[in-house]
Amino acid sequence: MLVACAEVEIALEAERSLAAQETVLTEAAAQARAAHELAESRYQSGLDDVITLLAAQRSAVTAETRLLEVRRLRLDGRVDLHLALGGGLEPENEENES
Repeated sequence: MLVACAEVEIALEAERSLAAQETVLTEAAAQARAAHELAESRYQSGLDDVITLLAAQRSAVTAETRLLEVRRLRLDGRVDLHLALGGGLEPENEENES
């Protein structure tokens, strides 16, 4: 019983922490996308070189990747929480229970 309570507590704390990280990374990804769009516009206008464009693109991809990693971790944590609370992985079928 204590192990189950500890698992639930750990899963809930991980969810809170990852939610905060996701908020920050969502903003960072949006800013990186905006910087990439600006760099692309400046490149098309001849104001920046391809190195600047590629650096902005790399930053945007890195930010998106980090955001997706945190989202995946949150989903994994939700599954862990479901299992810690006694849930199973198989959907319940009401027809079989009758």
